[in-house]
Amino acid sequence: MKIEHYQSWTRSTAIYPAAGTGEVAELMYLALGLAGEVGELTQLQSRQHPELLKELGDVAWYVARLASAFNLTLSEPQPIVSTDFATDFTTQCLNLAHLAGMICNSVKKLYRDGDNPQLRAKIQPTLLEITAQLATLATDSNSVLADVLTQNHDKLESRKSRNQLSGSGDHR
Repeated sequence: MKIEHYQSWTRSTAIYPAAGTGEVAELMYLALGLAGEVGELTQLQSRQHPELLKELGDVAWYVARLASAFNLTLSEPQPIVSTDFATDFTTQCLNLAHLAGMICNSVKKLYRDGDNPQLRAKIQPTLLEITAQLATLATDSNSVLADVLTQNHDKLESRKSRNQLSGSGDHR
C-alpha cells in the first residue's frame, strides 16, 4: 500500500476527540498516542520479534494522522542508509522515542503558547524523519513499509467491520 493512500484512508478509522480538525486537542491526542506506540515498539527488543510489523503499523497510523492534522501529505520515504546511522535495533528505537518526544514537546508549546504557523512548521520535518525511520526499521526487518501499512490497514478494516475500532487492546 502506498503511503499517500494509507494516509488518506486513516481518516476512516479516526475515532477520537476533534478528529480531522487539526486543532490542538487533536494534536495532543495524536502526539500522546504516538509516544505510547513508540514505547510499545521499544519493548520488543529485537527486529525478529513477531509483533514488530504490527507495532510499526500502529506507529505509522499515528504519524499519518498527525501529518494530516498538519496538512502535510506524506510521500514514500527512503530507508536511511548511512555509515553514520546506527543500525542497532535499540538505537533505532531510541531515536524514534527521541523524535516522538520532540513531537510531544512541540505540541505542548502549541498548547501553551497558542497555535501558530511557525510552531506547526517546525513539526513537519520531524514527522518526515519518523516516516523514514519506520521505512528503515521495516527494511532492516526484511520487510518494506508498504507491507507494514497494508497489514495495519487490514487489521483496522477488520475491526471497523466488526464495530471494534473504539476501546483498547490488541484482541478486539
